[in-house]
Amino acid sequence: MLGSKGLAISIVAALAAVVGCATTTTDLRPLAYSFEDQPSDRRVVVSYRNADLSGICVLPEHWPNQGGAIDQDGNRVFLHVAGRRFALRGFNTGYCPEGCATYVPPGREISGFLAYDDFHLPADLEHHPKRLEFKPRGFNCRRP
Repeated sequence: MLGSKGLAISIVAALAAVVGCATTTTDLRPLAYSFEDQPSDRRVVVSYRNADLSGICVLPEHWPNQGGAIDQDGNRVFLHVAGRRFALRGFNTGYCPEGCATYVPPGREISGFLAYDDFHLPADLEHHPKRLEFKPRGFNCRRP
């Protein structure tokens, strides 16, 4: 059983661990990404190259995972086609005990995709020009 001193030390250590991993919105900065429409694959591809001298971490609410989903509630990523705006389907990645950020080393590139189906894009608009409304953000970090 922990005494009051041991309990206090345990609480402080737990709080320090949480605070040490926390990222505030002021730490986040916009990422300059490229976007390519791939109608034959029914998706758009986004790419980001880290031009900084230090590593950049990108959280799951700011970049697609391997399945093409972004952790968001459906009101931050949109595809504009033929004068219409289509919201990306909401998705919840859940809790990541080891952390969910994607590390991008200096000079390296990451890419991901967003499927037309996840925007509920009608088939008759698939070959029309598209514009992606997407504002990914990242923060400086060290290799995990």
